[in-house]
Amino acid sequence: MNAGTTSFNGKTLNLTGDIWLNYTGDSTNNWVPIGGYATATGEAASSGNAFKGIFNGHGHAIYNLYCDKSSYFHAGLFGCIQNPCTIDSLAMINPVIKSQGMMGAITGMTRSGGAIYVRQCLVINARIEGTGGNNIGGIVGANYPNSGGTYIENCGVTGYIGGNYIGGIGGNAQYDYITNAYFAGTLNPTNSNFGGMTSHDGSRTNCYSYTEILGSQTQSSASNHGTSVTQIEMQSDSMITLLGDAFRMDNGINNGYPILLYMAGVTPAEVATTAPR
Repeated sequence: MNAGTTSFNGKTLNLTGDIWLNYTGDSTNNWVPIGGYATATGEAASSGNAFKGIFNGHGHAIYNLYCDKSSYFHAGLFGCIQNPCTIDSLAMINPVIKSQGMMGAITGMTRSGGAIYVRQCLVINARIEGTGGNNIGGIVGANYPNSGGTYIENCGVTGYIGGNYIGGIGGNAQYDYITNAYFAGTLNPTNSNFGGMTSHDGSRTNCYSYTEILGSQTQSSASNHGTSVTQIEMQSDSMITLLGDAFRMDNGINNGYPILLYMAGVTPAEVATTAPR
């Protein structure tokens, strides 16, 4: 993929079991993002080799992804994805991601060329930290731009996100269309563009956030939290009703926050209390 041999265009990749990339709390194995530009030193740098296939997680989880690209951009499970592309039914537990910017647990950026779909993805106990650049999200870092639209549906994120232009779901989200989603966690913004859903712009339908904001930044009017709720509301039965049929009550793996139906079999012992730094 990263050597440019294939983009997986027209192919479906099926995850057939859970994957542990590190021991819980360990950072020994530093993940190389799938696609993107490995040594991008700017936001607008060429996205390199974008993933164009279908990645179906089939309800499995990737545990303890540790991705440190502190000197570069384009970080996440995928560095960059591009139409035609769908990421579906994947849980990421305890991911830690560090880079200059253009970073998210699922993908750092989406590239122009048509619609992209991220569906039924749950990110639990993330730690996503920018080291100087912009556009940082829990699911997707940035559309830069993808005028065809990135459709994020039935997704959730819990954890910590810090840096410039940060959002619980999307960072630079000018062409994000977010439906039935939530964020529960901490934002540590270093500028005024931050939100429980997005740092600025984008479309949000039936989206909710319970957000602790560190520091003294004043939120820009372009940023968005979706519907702000209390912690008690986010952890209640009524939130499951609001989010829809793809969600269910937590079974002890997500600090009481909603999980997706396919997470019913995951045990609390498999999830760390805090992500490594």
